[in-house]
Amino acid sequence: PSSSTDTSTTAASGYYTVQLENGIYDVTYSKDGFVSGSLTNQTLFANTTLSDVTLLEHNTLLNVPAVFSTIQTAIDAALDGDTVLVQTGTYVENINYNGKNIALIGEDRETTIIDGNQAGIVVDLPNGGSSGYLIIEGFTIRNGYANGEMGNYGSFNQGAGIHVGHNYDLIYLSDLIIENSSSDLGGGIFSENSSLELSNVQINNNTAYYSKGGGIFFWGAPDYERTLSIVNSNINGNSSGDGGGGLYLAKNPYG
Repeated sequence: PSSSTDTSTTAASGYYTVQLENGIYDVTYSKDGFVSGSLTNQTLFANTTLSDVTLLEHNTLLNVPAVFSTIQTAIDAALDGDTVLVQTGTYVENINYNGKNIALIGEDRETTIIDGNQAGIVVDLPNGGSSGYLIIEGFTIRNGYANGEMGNYGSFNQGAGIHVGHNYDLIYLSDLIIENSSSDLGGGIFSENSSLELSNVQINNNTAYYSKGGGIFFWGAPDYERTLSIVNSNINGNSSGDGGGGLYLAKNPYG
C-alpha cells in the first residue's frame, strides 16, 4: 500500500492497535531514555504478531561490537556528549558523524581499523559544525576514496580519510594512522573552516590525485578564526597533482 505513519502506545491488554492496510512495513519502536529499535520489511495482515524487540537503556558509553555491531549504528544511537568505544578489529565502514558532538575512541591504533574499502570517505564530519570538542582517537583509518563530497572549494571531491565540513570549533585527532586514501584534494584529511589539533598522528601514502594537499588540505578563510596544530606527528609519502604533497594551507576557497 501507500506509505503510512502511525504512532501508538501500548493498551492495557499489552497489545497495540493500529489500523493499516495489508502490506509490507518498516516498524520503529521508541521509548524516552532508551535507544530506538526497528523491524524492516514486515508483512502485516490481521492479528499479526511481530518479533520481539528489546530496547537498550541509553548509556553515555556505547560499546562496539559488544552492544552495537557497527561503528555507524553506535553513532546513530549516540547523543551529544556520548563516547563510542570501539574494540580491536577491522570495521569495513564509511561512517558519518551526522553533526553530533561525540567522542570516537578505538582500543589501539595499530589493531583498531576503519577500512573504507575504497567505497567513499572513511570518516565524514559533514557541514554544519559543532560548538563542542570532538575527539577521534586510537584508529587506523585507511582505504578512503572521495567520490562525491563536493563543497565550497569548487567541484573537487574532498577528504578521503577524514572529511571535515564547515564551522567546527575544535576537532582533536589523536593516536591515529591515516593511510592509503585518495581524493581530488585533501587525500588524508580535508578541513574547511574548522579548527584541528593533531597529536601523535601518522599520515602516510595518501594522494590528492588532481589538486592539492595529499596528506592534509586545510582551508581557513580570513573571516574565520581557525587554527591547525600538529604535535608529535609525521606526514610521509603523500603526493598531489598540484602542490602540497604533504600539507597545503589555503586562506580562501581558491587556494
